Amino acid sequence: MELQRKFTFDDPEDSYWNDNDSQNSFFADQKNATVARQVLDDLYEVDFDIPDEDLPEPPSNDNNELSEGSSNKVFFDDQPKVFPEQLHKPHLLGANKLNESPRPRRPLGSSSMISDCSFTSFSSDATVHLDYARLKSEHHKLQKYLDRVRSERFEPPSVETTIKRLRRCEPVALDFYKSKQDKTELLDEAINSQDTDVILTVVLFLKRTLISSIFREILIFKPEAAEVYVTYLRECNETNELIDTLFSLGRSDEAAMVEFQCAVKKCHTASKINNLKKCLISGFSDPTLSAEAKFVEEYIHLIERQVPIDSSDEEENKAGTNEIFKQFPKKASLIGQPLLTTLYYCCLYHYNLPVNVYASPLSFKSTFNINEKAFFWMAASALCRKKQYGEIERLLTCKKMIVSQKLVCPFPWTVFFQLVAKYGPPNKEILTKWLGAISDVNERLKVAEQFGELTAGVQIEAINSLKDKQKLVNLMNKLNPKSVEYNKAQLILSNTANKWKN
Repeated sequence: MELQRKFTFDDPEDSYWNDNDSQNSFFADQKNATVARQVLDDLYEVDFDIPDEDLPEPPSNDNNELSEGSSNKVFFDDQPKVFPEQLHKPHLLGANKLNESPRPRRPLGSSSMISDCSFTSFSSDATVHLDYARLKSEHHKLQKYLDRVRSERFEPPSVETTIKRLRRCEPVALDFYKSKQDKTELLDEAINSQDTDVILTVVLFLKRTLISSIFREILIFKPEAAEVYVTYLRECNETNELIDTLFSLGRSDEAAMVEFQCAVKKCHTASKINNLKKCLISGFSDPTLSAEAKFVEEYIHLIERQVPIDSSDEEENKAGTNEIFKQFPKKASLIGQPLLTTLYYCCLYHYNLPVNVYASPLSFKSTFNINEKAFFWMAASALCRKKQYGEIERLLTCKKMIVSQKLVCPFPWTVFFQLVAKYGPPNKEILTKWLGAISDVNERLKVAEQFGELTAGVQIEAINSLKDKQKLVNLMNKLNPKSVEYNKAQLILSNTANKWKN
């Protein structure tokens, strides 16, 4: 307000500038005065909220033409801004103001015209023109930016610009793209950028603004976008949307496996069985998945058999009527376990049951077509744990040999004896008999050495067959001189008919 008072010459103290004939002053020049007035108008292109206590004092000189000719309005963006009436009509102030002494002036500050608006800021032509040019340049820049923002406010930018902004993580309004063609072009540009986050952002925008059929049609022809969307659904565990999307893309095998995984995760048994049956109707109904559908049917049948077995065993375990549950306590539920684990469970707790009982191992073998090797391994593991070596020998006995009782193992003897040693070896007689079933002498000696002195007799016979004198001497040094095996080895060494290799 102080600056406005100075340049409109309303202050009586400024009469000097009206009467002075010196042409060295800036304001004596009419051209410079016009420039100063223009600068002043540019500076005051805003509304001033002037409190009552800051109103100017009434001037004593009423003949000032500049004061009378000052305008009541200034314009910014072609909108009129009205100053308070007291600013231009000082006679409206109280008459008592005329007799008051003028208020003291504020001390002059910096010479900057913009910051302090002091008189000294207009002391030279160069300063005025420089500051005016600077302000005008800033004004033009801001006005140009404002015009551009206004023009683009309701118009979508190009797809290239939008994708660039998305890649720079700048805020973008995608809702400007209304038509299907615009959205498809936007997705194409996102795919060309090879930025997964940008592609996903555009895909989610399409899903939100398009109907399901059109959205899935676009995904069919855009495999890159479809893969990004499928990955997103997997990470977010949106199972239903993932299954529908995979089916629409023609990936029935993946959709069926997702359905199967969701069904298996169900905790409640009845719900798990129902969901598995739904899988057979939906995903696994595809003819190309007939083999997989058969496995699902067997799994459903397995769970349906596990339920009554687990329920019955749980009651016996709580009642304490079965000694096997005391010797080997049940630690987990049988429901949901794999087939071979279920077979091992039945061999451990229900090995002697007849084939027509649900819990019988033989019933599981025939129902689920378990091969001989798998059945023998699970049964032998359970029987070795229970140390029922008689039952193990029956498993080893060849069923095809009617007269001779030959022991046959469906897998290597080395593996079998490792299983036997895991739970503690049987007595010397049984172990010697089983080792005798190994036809290869080197293999028999190698297996017998695992049991030490317990199989010393078998080792001596094998070494004698190999005619290895040095190995026999080394074995004798490990034996008790008073043992039967030591004397047997000594007799073999003293026999001059033996032809040793070393």
